[in-house]
Amino acid sequence: MIGAGTYEWVDAAGELCRGTHWDDLPAQMDRLVRFEPAIPPEPHSQADHDLIDTFVPRLREAMQRCRR
Repeated sequence: MIGAGTYEWVDAAGELCRGTHWDDLPAQMDRLVRFEPAIPPEPHSQADHDLIDTFVPRLREAMQRCRR
């Protein structure tokens, strides 16, 4: 599933939260602790490479949601 993985963040109340999809990340958070999207198994197809190429922009987007 596109976006599946392991994600952790600290919310505005200081609580550690966890999610299994990048859509679980809130619009605002105190800080991002873990951003680990699931990498498709090898050998990678072109579609897999295209998906992997979205990871860094998704990480940057998530970091922009952080207050710190």
